[in-house]
Amino acid sequence: MSMGDSLVLWLCRPNLNLPGIPVGSIRIHPDVLAGVLVLVGLYFAVTGAMRARGIVPSRRQRVYLTLVLLILLVAEVSPLHDIAEGYLFSFHMIQHILLIMLLPPLLLAGLPPQLFEPILRRPWAFRIARFLTHPVFAIVIGNAAYTLWHLPIAYQSALIWHELHILEHILMVGTAILMWWPIFGPVKELGVLSPPGKLLYIFVLNIAQIGVFAYVTFNNRIIYPFYATAPRLFGISPEVDQVLAGVIMKVGMSLVYVPILIAIFFRWVQQEESGPRATQA
Repeated sequence: MSMGDSLVLWLCRPNLNLPGIPVGSIRIHPDVLAGVLVLVGLYFAVTGAMRARGIVPSRRQRVYLTLVLLILLVAEVSPLHDIAEGYLFSFHMIQHILLIMLLPPLLLAGLPPQLFEPILRRPWAFRIARFLTHPVFAIVIGNAAYTLWHLPIAYQSALIWHELHILEHILMVGTAILMWWPIFGPVKELGVLSPPGKLLYIFVLNIAQIGVFAYVTFNNRIIYPFYATAPRLFGISPEVDQVLAGVIMKVGMSLVYVPILIAIFFRWVQQEESGPRATQA
């Protein structure tokens, strides 16, 4: 099948298991759009209350939060969403990379620390938050959620029942935010690591995710029958699609980890060099 035929097939395929409303060649997902609008409204409400107290988010924070909304729209509303959930496993991995590896760090980097002052002022809330953001708990819960949702019975069920798929993405993104907190958390009192700790944390995080990558990439059978029976796009066979999904998973994670590692390392070196100079001055 040629690429042109594949695109025609995708545009004409009935939306069997997704609640999107076909509008020409574009599918609008009202539930996702409603969720994004709720988040936008919540952001303006919170920032409005903060401005009333004299707290104004920086330009960089506003840029990060704008990127978060754009990632949500690309991952959940654009054609990527329909290809991922109805045709190609590899595109589903692109969607997961956006939601788990890019969205949480940008979200955490875009939140003003003053937003968490109510938690810091309440001992019981502080204890709960400190437990949830502890590096050990964060890395375990983040990787556990990601791994368990890739088990055949869970992944296959989420592809069939849209409501379960929404729950899957909410849990994966929520636990990914906790997983990224020790690196990008805006409140230093809650589980944020020192630069050497961050380097070690990302190293362990990378190792912890090798299992899912190996399971997907080197499996000698089709893991999810849903994609084996889906109409083929771009001439990609189910076997190639599965291997490509594993490669996208690993390469996508590396493309996120490596720049972060480099930035943390050089910032650490800069801090170490500025320390003696400040002492001498």
